[in-house]
Parts: sequence; C-alpha cells; structure tokens
Amino acid sequence: MEALIPWATSEAEIAPQHYPCSGRRGKQPIGLATQLRIDLMQQWFNLSDPMMEDALYEIEFMRRFPGPEL
Repeated sequence: MEALIPWATSEAEIAPQHYPCSGRRGKQPIGLATQLRIDLMQQWFNLSDPMMEDALYEIEFMRRFPGPEL
C-alpha cells in the first residue's frame, strides 16, 4: 500500500481543512496519517466503528498498518 497511495500528498490536502490543530487542552487526536490509514482499512474491509476497533486489537496486520502511534 505504501507504493500505491501517495500518503504525503493525501495528508497535505486533508490537514489544513479537516483536521483539528493540536495544542489544545485535553486528549489530543491521533495523528492524521494514522487516522487516514484506519479509515481506509475500515472502508476496504467494510467494518463498522466497533468492529474496526476490535480488529485493531485482535488482528496483527491491522495493528501494524496504521503505524507505531497506535
């Protein structure tokens, strides 16, 4: 997937308009790259939010794909 999807370009297009700025108080959102990869996996495997959360805990390749931030 790294070779097929231009992650840097996708992040650059999404970040300014749709992703909250960090530096606020409270719990910070996960990184944009991680969230983008999780959202894509959720679409590819047709998973609901709770199912995706379970998959991130239970399936190793789904844990590794989003990156070390998880």
